Amino acid sequence: MKKEIKLIATDLDRTLLDSEHRLPEKNLQAIKRCIENGIEVVIATGRVLPSIPEQVRGIEGIRYYITANGAKVWDVADGIELYSRYLSPEAFESIVPLIDDATHMVEIFTGDKPYISRAAYDDPISFGIPEWFEPYIKATRTPVEDFKAFGREHYDSIENINFIFKDDEGEQYFRDRLTRTDLYALTQSFAFNFEIGGKGVSKAAALELICSRVGVDPKHTMTFGDNLNDVSMIEFAGVGVAVSNAVPEARAAADYVTAASEDGGVADAINKFIFGE
Repeated sequence: MKKEIKLIATDLDRTLLDSEHRLPEKNLQAIKRCIENGIEVVIATGRVLPSIPEQVRGIEGIRYYITANGAKVWDVADGIELYSRYLSPEAFESIVPLIDDATHMVEIFTGDKPYISRAAYDDPISFGIPEWFEPYIKATRTPVEDFKAFGREHYDSIENINFIFKDDEGEQYFRDRLTRTDLYALTQSFAFNFEIGGKGVSKAAALELICSRVGVDPKHTMTFGDNLNDVSMIEFAGVGVAVSNAVPEARAAADYVTAASEDGGVADAINKFIFGE
């Protein structure tokens, strides 16, 4: 089963990280082993760069980060932003009616920071945030008063807009109103959200840019993910891997399904395909 892998790219939440947003020691050691053996390690996440856990940011040798589902690509070794693609004003205006609906939680990502309404910040659980996710929201989000005005002030730099629902009725509400269009990219990174990115934005498109930059053929890449926003890069890679807790679409797209994020599935697949163990 050993493959010639020169680059791996991994999602964070519920893939490399466990459900408590911690990096299992097993996965940490496998990532370090890859770096020590000259394999490029790329982080590909829906998070913005400042919200990536220090456990991950502190791993020496990880140079490239894909953030906001592919809206940005970073070279942290040189301290530069390599690529960015934002929502257009037309895309923003097309979803203003959903932003105006105060019954659902909305997040706007701009300037590498996520913003939410004051009401959602004060009581995120009432807006559908699971209890396990509330501390993360409180630690990383900044409240604003008027989302529509805020969005229009940042027309030229919106990385992502995230709609969060709290039940099946809320999910259907957004499914009925968010159409697949060439104005924006529509995806999900959790079971309780829909995410809007700029036209053509995906983790796969961002990973392709990095592969070109470092001179790695996609057939020599290995990617890991758990949700719909990971499907494009799972399909892009020479070896696409889904953790066993992944959504059905990610598992179906994968060449291999490894153990759950809680059990260090990323490490298991690395050891199997890269080191033949």
